[in-house]
Amino acid sequence: MASFPTPNVKRVNRRKLGRGQSIQHPAVGVTVTSSASTATLTFSQAVVVNGKPNLVVTGGPTFVSQAVVSPTQITQTYSAALATHNYTLAANDPAIASFQGGGNAAASGTF
Repeated sequence: MASFPTPNVKRVNRRKLGRGQSIQHPAVGVTVTSSASTATLTFSQAVVVNGKPNLVVTGGPTFVSQAVVSPTQITQTYSAALATHNYTLAANDPAIASFQGGGNAAASGTF
């Protein structure tokens, strides 16, 4: 015959993360293309844009305006043609976040 009541046993929940641990969200991929004086940022998944993403274009063109075309696409207009200019977009830009809370991957290249 089993004894009743049984003693309470404290077991660690295996589903919880330990102290200082957090869930790692994958970075959102970014592709930057240009057409004349317009840069198009296309993301691999839907993002939330809060402000202006810090796309740095070297060589003179200055930022004029921005439009969010869809949850995965942003267009930015610049003051001059973007052909042959270099661009960089830093990883984890504070203006870009995915719906899961992750940031963006770094992007750089030449238009």
